[in-house]
Amino acid sequence: MVTAAEFKKRATEDGGKARAAGRAAPGPARRGPELLPSIKKGAGGHQAYDIVMIQVDELTPFANNARTHSESQIEKIAASIQEFGFTNPVLVDGNCGIIAGHGRVMAARLLGIDQVPTLRLAHLSKSQIRAYVIADNKLALDAGWDDDLLRLELGMLRDEEFELGLTGFEGAELDALFAEPAEDPGDDNPGGIGKPAGNVTCPSCGHEFQIVAHKPVE
Repeated sequence: MVTAAEFKKRATEDGGKARAAGRAAPGPARRGPELLPSIKKGAGGHQAYDIVMIQVDELTPFANNARTHSESQIEKIAASIQEFGFTNPVLVDGNCGIIAGHGRVMAARLLGIDQVPTLRLAHLSKSQIRAYVIADNKLALDAGWDDDLLRLELGMLRDEEFELGLTGFEGAELDALFAEPAEDPGDDNPGGIGKPAGNVTCPSCGHEFQIVAHKPVE
């Protein structure tokens, strides 16, 4: 395990090596292969990140983190860590300041975990860190769900007797997702038989015809 002091020393050395090589120290203007000084070549020549284990007590939360975490959410994250492991490292700056992963660190404390995997982003400027703390949370909120596929996947998990609560969905959400579409009790023709279903134009004569729904022939 790397101590916080060694971690910070490495961050300083990265900047020194960059200057010695005639490059600018890590900052917003850096682009290309040297963008992340902590990246190295892994098996097959692919880029591999250095994941470093750091003591939870040595990590410092971002002072102005606008994202809030309820007690129930932290409990969900803790349950996820117990089931799947600590699969998402905490993103930190060169001084062990948390950039992303505040909820995971809080869950680790709840579970009594004394050290967590971290990924150092020492190349980010203060402005970039401030922006990324917001972006990391906001960008995820812009994603949506394909309800049909979600219902299919959750249904398979339910058939396998997997605890659906570990997916993050709660009872009321699951009930609504699996509920059958409700029919209007006052509608004696729920299929719309005999009702106009739209118009179609004949490509030959140009006349517009009205389409009426019919009961399928059995």
